Amino acid sequence: MTQYDDIIFIIGIVIILSLYYGLTKTDISKILLIVLPVLSLYFTFSNNSYLDKRIHTMISLLNNERLSYLNDNTKSAYYKEIQREISASFLNEPHTSFSMMVEIDRMLSETEMLTSRIINYSMHSYSNPFIFCSVNFGVNFYDFVKKNFFVIFFPVVLSFIIYKYKIVYQLYWVLIIFVGLLAIIGCYYRFLYLQGHTEAGKEILGIWPAPEPRISFASFAYKNHWSAYVILVMSVLLYLLHNILCSYDFIVFRSKRSSLIFAILIVLIFSILYSSSNSGLIFIFLFLILSTLLIMKKTKLFIIVISLSVACALLIITNTTLIERLKSLISGDSFRFFLWKDLYTQIQLKTFWGYGINSYKTINGIYQSTEITNARLINLQGAHQQYIPLTVHAHSDFLQTISEIGFTGTCIFIFPLFFALARIFFISSSSRNKFLTLALSIVIFYSIVDFPFRNIAVSALFVFLLSINLLSQNRRKAYKM
Repeated sequence: MTQYDDIIFIIGIVIILSLYYGLTKTDISKILLIVLPVLSLYFTFSNNSYLDKRIHTMISLLNNERLSYLNDNTKSAYYKEIQREISASFLNEPHTSFSMMVEIDRMLSETEMLTSRIINYSMHSYSNPFIFCSVNFGVNFYDFVKKNFFVIFFPVVLSFIIYKYKIVYQLYWVLIIFVGLLAIIGCYYRFLYLQGHTEAGKEILGIWPAPEPRISFASFAYKNHWSAYVILVMSVLLYLLHNILCSYDFIVFRSKRSSLIFAILIVLIFSILYSSSNSGLIFIFLFLILSTLLIMKKTKLFIIVISLSVACALLIITNTTLIERLKSLISGDSFRFFLWKDLYTQIQLKTFWGYGINSYKTINGIYQSTEITNARLINLQGAHQQYIPLTVHAHSDFLQTISEIGFTGTCIFIFPLFFALARIFFISSSSRNKFLTLALSIVIFYSIVDFPFRNIAVSALFVFLLSINLLSQNRRKAYKM
């Protein structure tokens, strides 16, 4: 996407500026309350870094020296070549370069890794231990602004503008129609892939190739990200269906709009099944079951949702792969469980402030357990060539966030989100808003066992729906006063 993100960034700014006059001074001040803390956090992290070119050079020299003493000349030559490539790519891919050096150190170290000592030394020598720190390998401020623009600024400002012009319903309809079409196209691409009729690099719809086609769906590089996105969209579907029932209860099954919503619901659930997203089925089922508790008085909507819930339950029960994975997770014999165990150890050693934003890929290799190492060796045995496997994410956004911003950052930025959603859910008298709140809460729980927020589309839609929900709640409070 890097070749297109500048264009999308500029288009987004143009859209916001063109609608800027619709915002009041109060709206702008509220937006600034979001923008300024994010920028302040960035400057705090970037000005308190503990890894730089000096540390990279130190580890690189130590690795090269120890590689010279290997008995296996083939392996020694291979890793020396990798080390040269790492040094050459450090300026462009610093985090990946450092992670690969950690893996080389692991291969060379039989007892304690030298990298661990060097990082601990640099962390205590080069950074202030009383504020947030970061690995900060040449973080580009422009890239930081672009990412946060897509994930936070644009969704928040767009929610203010849309709420101001009272076109929330219209936008919701546009959203569900496009996502429904995306699900259909995704199923088509998935069918072609399973039949072996796709070209390499063109297994998914989008502006980037699928890194692993077997776990990709539609324009999403990971099927579980698609599932999290669908949960948020389904809350919008139920929001609209509930609104139709409130207005035209007696003709709901003859309404073209309700028929379209029902059709899209079926397509979205089928897309999760067809994508083979096991966790997606579980969380969709959880969302539908909890949604039925909100609509007990709406008989027709209750029948629709409970029917979909029963269908999901049957799919889960008959899914042998899912059952086996759940058994392995409960018994503690799961790859994800070992990742979380390693991360728990990592958190224990720097609980209060954390290791810094986006530090997981750089730091986690030091804390890698024997189980994860053995699992990687099995993958290497089946590979066509030697390569260095990296742990890019922890399969848990929640634990990874605690690792990166510590207990302090979690209390400041994450826990208030839980409290805000709980407050909206229990105070709001509107069942329509509760659908959105429930979906937002489900995705947060999803993030405990997976990493949905690492996907920009999921994060942006989450922030947008959260902003709409908060604006709606504030409007009701002002109206009552």
